[in-house]
Amino acid sequence: MFNKLNREIRPTKDDLIGIVKNKSALKKLITFIENDLGGAAQIDYSTCSMAPGWNLKYKRGARAICTIYPDKDYCGVMITLNRDALEQFDAMSELFSPAVRKLADEITPLNGAKWLTVDITAPGGFDDAKKMLILKFSK
Repeated sequence: MFNKLNREIRPTKDDLIGIVKNKSALKKLITFIENDLGGAAQIDYSTCSMAPGWNLKYKRGARAICTIYPDKDYCGVMITLNRDALEQFDAMSELFSPAVRKLADEITPLNGAKWLTVDITAPGGFDDAKKMLILKFSK
């Protein structure tokens, strides 16, 4: 198994999937992003102190879809919601888990957008991430 923090050895997408304990949630999300949203993966190394190491960035053309931060017991998906998507999120907030609603309430917008990181291995996390991605690309 590769070392996610070793910047010298670039992993494959399968390497990144392999470190997550709940692979099924990650595989389902990747399938949804690639097949339904037309996303293309880019493997990047992050030096961010919050989530250092290798990650998967998904884009459709020049537009960012999300960034996936895989880890053994956690798989965070960072999704940026702009003003329009946040309005839809607020109108449909009862469809999201209490944890994601709380997270959205606690984050301060930056230029009208919020960066939300959801653990897709947590109960309801996959569904929350999928719904947010649908909101993001509904217009």
